Amino acid sequence: MSNPSWWTRLSGEMETVGVLPVPDSQRTMTSGKMFNVWAMASASAMTPLIGMLLFQYGLTDAVIAIVLGWLIGVVPAGLFSEMGREIPLTALIVARKTYGLAGSFLLAVLFTFVNVGWFGLNTEVGGQILSSIFHSSGSFWFWLIGIVQIVLVLFGMKWLEYFYRYTSALLIVCYGALSVYLFTHYSIAYPGPTAPTNWGGAITTVVSFSILAWTYKLSTVSRFCVPKGRTGSSFSYFVAPSAGVMLPVLLMGIVGMYSQRITGNWNVALLGPHIPVWGLMAAVGVALAIIHTNAMNLYPSTVDLLVAMNTVHKPFRWEQPLATVILGVISILLAVGGILNQVSGFLDMVGDAFWLIPPHGLSHAR
Repeated sequence: MSNPSWWTRLSGEMETVGVLPVPDSQRTMTSGKMFNVWAMASASAMTPLIGMLLFQYGLTDAVIAIVLGWLIGVVPAGLFSEMGREIPLTALIVARKTYGLAGSFLLAVLFTFVNVGWFGLNTEVGGQILSSIFHSSGSFWFWLIGIVQIVLVLFGMKWLEYFYRYTSALLIVCYGALSVYLFTHYSIAYPGPTAPTNWGGAITTVVSFSILAWTYKLSTVSRFCVPKGRTGSSFSYFVAPSAGVMLPVLLMGIVGMYSQRITGNWNVALLGPHIPVWGLMAAVGVALAIIHTNAMNLYPSTVDLLVAMNTVHKPFRWEQPLATVILGVISILLAVGGILNQVSGFLDMVGDAFWLIPPHGLSHAR
């Protein structure tokens, strides 16, 4: 028997499960691995932006708003995550029992483009960092970063989890180095409030930026976790996704707020060009780490699009890879077009969109 060709081996690793139930043989992810997936997805070069968005309220109230945002989101996040362990399907397939085929179709289309928007935002931030460091065209870096991310997502959750696991230390080292430089080479000034805290607005910004923007996607990952029937009602699986999302928001938000206060720019990674070689490498590493987040924007966007497409036609094997490439290219074009300039309006849209899928619909999945 001849050995399989390189294309056969390569294509065999591409994920083609689409929106079908995940086979038990692929459901091996533990709560610790799931925590790491969501921590790395949440921790990107754009995450310190929350420090700028909450800057007027001061550090103390910003930290309180982030903690309150986690407390508000921990239960719906846990329910969505547990749903994927009980029934290994993405949330918008399960939503058909609540909203019908037409309702699920519309939600799938909506969230497809929400995720595409996030992909474009993060790609633009990463491209700007690399453009600043190397004094070159931003468009070149937008395309390079975007193509790398598309290739990664083509291989699905199995390889995404490996990627997160083995690059998590890189992200910690890079942001640690930049934070140390910030606090040791600049005069420290506490970010105090400049305006009365609008708690409703602050918390809405936090949850839209973080936990609720991720929540409906949680079952897309947890469907690869060890089935609930094998572990029972495990608290670690319930809380791991929300804790993974919110911990980087808290820590990197603090760094972003100090960076905004001290340097006038929330993007601490832009310190890289002003630091010797180790700092430059740290900034490059942070820019590359944006792939962590964007993989978990493009991957759910692909699955959402498949939900919409499979409403009107039967799935075919290469549908998932094809959808990944198409959506990835659209996202890169949004970055080239300057979607970062529309970030405030985009976050408002994300917050409004999430509430179209209330957690009570999960009762149909049990």
